[in-house]
Amino acid sequence: MKDSFTQAYLKAFVTVMDKDSNVIDTMTTTGRGKRLFYITHVPARPASYIIKAACDGYETKCINHTIKYIGRNKDFSFPSLLLKKKFNQDVALDDVVVTGTKVKLAYRGDTLVFNASAFNVPDGSMLDALIRQMPGAELKSNGDIYVNGKKIDYLLLNGKDFFKGKNQVMLDNLPYYTVKELKVYDRSSEKSRLMGKEMEKKDYVMDVALKREYSRGYIANIEAAGGSEDRYLARLFGLYYTDNSRISVFGNLNNKNETRRPGYQGDWSPSNSPQGQKTTSVRDNNLSLKAL
Repeated sequence: MKDSFTQAYLKAFVTVMDKDSNVIDTMTTTGRGKRLFYITHVPARPASYIIKAACDGYETKCINHTIKYIGRNKDFSFPSLLLKKKFNQDVALDDVVVTGTKVKLAYRGDTLVFNASAFNVPDGSMLDALIRQMPGAELKSNGDIYVNGKKIDYLLLNGKDFFKGKNQVMLDNLPYYTVKELKVYDRSSEKSRLMGKEMEKKDYVMDVALKREYSRGYIANIEAAGGSEDRYLARLFGLYYTDNSRISVFGNLNNKNETRRPGYQGDWSPSNSPQGQKTTSVRDNNLSLKAL
């Protein structure tokens, strides 16, 4: 008996049976040095035998062997059995945690698709926070979006240009958890779609697809702030949407000349900072502008 991999001899328990599985003899391999063998006595006539070998730590194995001609032979050699080590199934393993990794982006034909659930976005964040984490995406402080260095012409919601290029409204007010995926692709212009052929350059669009449970409902976002010297700021955003319609209300009221958000990609500059408070007054039917 040998190890099937190392070919080393093994001390195994051997059972010799006839073709009907009746036991003829049993023994343990023995010998000197590294060579082990077994000897059994059987009737001197042609016959078929079953030889079974068992060894601790190895799988039990059986083979069939036939002696066809006896002649003047007084002994025969049985073939060696190659035993395979068995896997230890009784070893206790420490607790392990298996974590699946979601695919963040993939291509569907010519469309680049970002899986929103694959990103770790803080609770309470809006769409802008999700876009900032997307590989290859860049979001400017004025709401312009770039994907792989190319500017997005239109930000769509479920395939519809509802906000007419006013990206900041959706970026600041659409909760990230309502988003299923974001698709980036080239879309034929409205004129080309009407004519049935490409009349103009295709638009580069980002289509925000909502989860099924949020494809119809209401979204509201209210912000208010107050400060010294009677300074105040208030914003209101409301959206009702279905698969076929969208109705939104957006208002911004403040006396700080505040219409921007700080930059997040290193593009902050004094040129887009507020220039103080602005007021208007009418004198002698003439309109004047005063900056403080």
